Amino acid sequence: MNTGNKATIMVTKKEMEDMISKAVGQLMTKMDTQLASFEKSLSDATAKYEKRLEVMEHDLFNVNQRMDQMEKIAEREQKAREDVGSLQEVVTKQQKIIVEYRDKLDIMNQHLDSLEQYSRRNSIRITGLGLSAGPLDMQTVVNAINQHIKLPEPVTATEIDRAHLVGVQSSGDRPLLVKFATYTSKSRVLKEKSQLRGTSVFLSEDLTKRRAMLLWHCRQARKAGTITQCWTHDGTVLVKKDGTTTRIQCTNDLWKVVTVRPTSNNENDQANHPNDASTSD
Repeated sequence: MNTGNKATIMVTKKEMEDMISKAVGQLMTKMDTQLASFEKSLSDATAKYEKRLEVMEHDLFNVNQRMDQMEKIAEREQKAREDVGSLQEVVTKQQKIIVEYRDKLDIMNQHLDSLEQYSRRNSIRITGLGLSAGPLDMQTVVNAINQHIKLPEPVTATEIDRAHLVGVQSSGDRPLLVKFATYTSKSRVLKEKSQLRGTSVFLSEDLTKRRAMLLWHCRQARKAGTITQCWTHDGTVLVKKDGTTTRIQCTNDLWKVVTVRPTSNNENDQANHPNDASTSD
C-alpha cells in the first residue's frame, strides 16, 4: 500500500473515532439530562407522596384519638347502664318494701278503725232536732227521742250514758250524739228509725270518719242508680244490687259492685249528713 492510501485510511479512522467519541458524548449528555430529569421527577413524586403520607398519618392519628374517645365514652355509658340497672334493682326492692309496709299499714288502720267503731257501738246520731246550743240536760234528750220515736216502752234517762251536740256551734241545727248505757237500749231505738221517714229528723249509727266516707260514696252510687240500697248494721256498710247484699269495707269493694263510678253535683251532701245510715238509703 502506498503512502497516500495509508494517510487516507488514517484520516478516515481518526474521523470515525471523533464521530464515535462525539456520538458517545452526545449520548452520555442526553442520558445525563434524562437521568437528571428522572431524578427530579422521582424526587418531586417522593416529596409529594411523603407529604400525602404525612397527611394520612395525621388523619390516622386523629381517627385513633377519636376511637379512643369513643371507647372511653362507651365504657362510661356501659358503667352508667350498670349503675342504672343497680339503682333500678334498689328502687324495685324499695317499692316492694313500701308496698309491704303499706299493706301492713292498711291492715293496722282497718284494725284501729274496727276498734274505734266498736267503741261507738252504743252510740247514735240524731240530726234535724233544731238544737244549736248546749249543754243539754238528760231529760231534754230523753224527751227529744220519745217525741219522735214511739216505743212500746219509752226511753228513760237511766238508759243513756251521756249525750252532747256535735258540729259547728254557729250552725242552726247541730247533730245530737247519744251514747246509751247498753247495746240493747241503742238497738231498740235504732230499729224504730223507719218511723222518721218523711220527716226532717235523721237517725243513724255513729260511724268512724272512714266508714262515714264509705257510706257517703255508697249513697252517691245509689243516687246514680248503680246500686239499689245502702245502709249500715253494727257499723258495717252494706249495699244491695240485683237482690244481692255485699259488705263494703273499702272503696274498691264498692267499685267492684257498681258499673260506673258515681259523681255528685252536691258535694255538701256529705258534710250535711255524713253519718246518715238510713236503712233504705
